[in-house]
Amino acid sequence: MKKVYLFLTTSLLAVSILLAQSPQSFKYQAIARDEAGNILSNWDIGIRINIIKGGQEGRLVYSEKHLVISSQYGMINLTIGNGRVVAGVFETIDWGSDRHYIKMEMDINGNEDYKEMGTTQLYAVPYALYAEEAGKLREQQDQSKSSSSSEDKTGSRSSQTGKQGSSRSGDPNTKLPATGNSYLNATSGNVGVGTNSPTEKLDVNGNIKTNGSIIADEGFILMDSKGNPRKALLNPDGTWTTQFNCEGYIRDIRDGKQYNITKIGTQCWMAENLNAGTKIDGSTNQANNPLIEKYCYFNLETKCDTFGGLYQWDEVMNWVTTIGAQGICPESWHVPTDWEIKILEGNVDSNFEVGDPEWDGINWRGVDAGTKLKSTSGWYSPGGNGTDDFGFSALPSGYLIGSTGLYYNITKIWYFWSSLESGSSALSRNLSYQFQEIRRAVTAKNNAFSLRCIKDFECGDSIIDQRDGKIYGTVKIGEQCWMSQNINVGSLIAGSIDQTPGAIEKYCLGDVESGCTMFGGLYQWNEAMNYSILESANGICPSGWHIPSENDWRLLEGAVDSQYSAGDGEWDGIGYRGFDAGKNLKSSSPPPTWTSNGYGTDKYDFTAFAPGYMNVSAGVVYNIAIQGYFWTSLASSSTMAWARTLEYDKDGVGRSTESKDDGYSVRCIKDTP
Repeated sequence: MKKVYLFLTTSLLAVSILLAQSPQSFKYQAIARDEAGNILSNWDIGIRINIIKGGQEGRLVYSEKHLVISSQYGMINLTIGNGRVVAGVFETIDWGSDRHYIKMEMDINGNEDYKEMGTTQLYAVPYALYAEEAGKLREQQDQSKSSSSSEDKTGSRSSQTGKQGSSRSGDPNTKLPATGNSYLNATSGNVGVGTNSPTEKLDVNGNIKTNGSIIADEGFILMDSKGNPRKALLNPDGTWTTQFNCEGYIRDIRDGKQYNITKIGTQCWMAENLNAGTKIDGSTNQANNPLIEKYCYFNLETKCDTFGGLYQWDEVMNWVTTIGAQGICPESWHVPTDWEIKILEGNVDSNFEVGDPEWDGINWRGVDAGTKLKSTSGWYSPGGNGTDDFGFSALPSGYLIGSTGLYYNITKIWYFWSSLESGSSALSRNLSYQFQEIRRAVTAKNNAFSLRCIKDFECGDSIIDQRDGKIYGTVKIGEQCWMSQNINVGSLIAGSIDQTPGAIEKYCLGDVESGCTMFGGLYQWNEAMNYSILESANGICPSGWHIPSENDWRLLEGAVDSQYSAGDGEWDGIGYRGFDAGKNLKSSSPPPTWTSNGYGTDKYDFTAFAPGYMNVSAGVVYNIAIQGYFWTSLASSSTMAWARTLEYDKDGVGRSTESKDDGYSVRCIKDTP
């Protein structure tokens, strides 16, 4: 197979400083292309970012890594400052002291074999970070001058201090005017209208009216009825869509409390401990009743305000035992599974990545995951605080032993629950002021720990396959949720050998692993089904997903075709059917994904490629870049099964029965509740 080389066409976005998060960061955008200049769509790419001071061959001051998937247009979006840190501390970069350059390195094989892609001088974006800090210094100087000028020769203060002139005083909230209901938070720079606690640059309690335009370069953020922020985006056809936006905060509609949130890898976590429910005494067990009950350290509500509530496991789970249940989390959030916490650990640790067996152990694991999750203040000193590299802001809330009323180790220890039980116990995690690692423990359910909720999956989110840590995009089409990539799971075997029961086996183009990187694996029907004969079987798909049925494919075809809707008799036929369903499903990427002029519009982000098929009897892949073949889960005989075909010169979708012995692609679809 022809070896693929990539290069990046890069551009800085307009100034987009994430001042609400720590550390500060800026956005960077790139387009991935192959050596012929063709855009690479939906490609797993490893990026290493190096910030260099003084010149292109200057001193390295910071380095971080990212694992990203390019969009259907080859676009890569990075938030520099929020990656996996390799060297240096982002927030300590002195942007104003010298010229700074960004050197980008890239790897497409997941082996951290990075290739240099070029070095570019940084201009406006990072220097806005410097300007932010310089602005604060100037403000402090102005305040100092103002205070000095208000003193008379005897050193006494002017009687005007604290009145209308106090807008320069640096008070956290100053009325503008003194008799009004608008406020300036001089510390954060936030302005509130109708609120004395502005949390955004402009925080308005009430309607907004304007006779001009509201300009939003990256879409509007709206709070939905569940209290979740959603970004409203204008589509090319003039319609609007919304998607969950893991930035800022959510609002718990049950009590109005707000919780900061943070995106780490593909996950969205609360960045604060839950504080829901009615406080009860620590000497009383929490009960199975309609109320949410919480403990507060030393039975003081003020401790819950700072550290969140403490809950026994059954109360956390709302008295069910379903892994990943909503429990007492807000709607569309849930109690994290043990696996989801392992993903979190692998995303933040410097040494052990997602899927590493290190995270399967009990007791203290990892190298510095604990340090990177802990907040930068509030922990027992000296040395107890963390770096909070990902904005998770773990605080040492202590814990309650059983219903004894005995609270322990506030400022020193933090425990939080997972939703996985183990008999009379359950799996939890533990951070300590003494350790950089994170502890996985089996603890009694009647102990009271903190709860960190995690966002439910929403179609359009990426998913991580628990079996090997691979990441797949997803897309909602009609009422269905499909993977937007072919499955690539299992061990590579030669294309001339039949796949057998047991461990999952796959064929790759050229009999090399890189042949599966873009196109996914190729599977004989029995292997794809994991040797089941039931239609809609899970097969080799991740848990919660399945091999699409005949009807699943017909619904998809009807949803994307411009002439024939779902349920039309057109889809019952054999051969190529429909008007443009195939064209709309095919990737818009040119070779090597499709032969010249054979690609489609990818109108629905399904991004179907043409890896051809493996003829196992010959040990050869046929029709590369010409056809893409996909299994359904319906057999037509002991040797044949129904399949779908997309072809370079056809706008429809082919339906036919094919030999189960051939190796075809598999596109998984989400189970319905």
